[in-house]
Amino acid sequence: MCYAPHHPNAANSASSPRAFQSLSDAEAYEMEIGMASVPGAWEIDRQESYDGHLTLVVSSAAPSSDLVLAVWRSGSDLQMSTMHGDEQVTVQAFRSTGAVLQAIRGLAMPRSPAPRPAGHAYLRLV
Repeated sequence: MCYAPHHPNAANSASSPRAFQSLSDAEAYEMEIGMASVPGAWEIDRQESYDGHLTLVVSSAAPSSDLVLAVWRSGSDLQMSTMHGDEQVTVQAFRSTGAVLQAIRGLAMPRSPAPRPAGHAYLRLV
């Protein structure tokens, strides 16, 4: 009987370190449920790589917003990147889905204009 050597990167390998770093279904579900408390309309897409590594792509459904975020796990931390097109703009590390959701709430909050100093007149051209 002949046995082929087991390749360490084979899909059925239980020792694949990447599988232990993937965002879990429970974490993805927590994120999906938690996004309901974030102001605005959001689209969430689960992206799973060929080896089962799960990433959530979260984007604003508002036509006036181009906010796109990616959330995945790396080691013991959750990672979130802000995207501009296909490029990562920033990457932050978080310890929990709650912390990621809090950061997203901060990004989603409408920015109020800076207060105007008292005593100054402003003209508006029509």
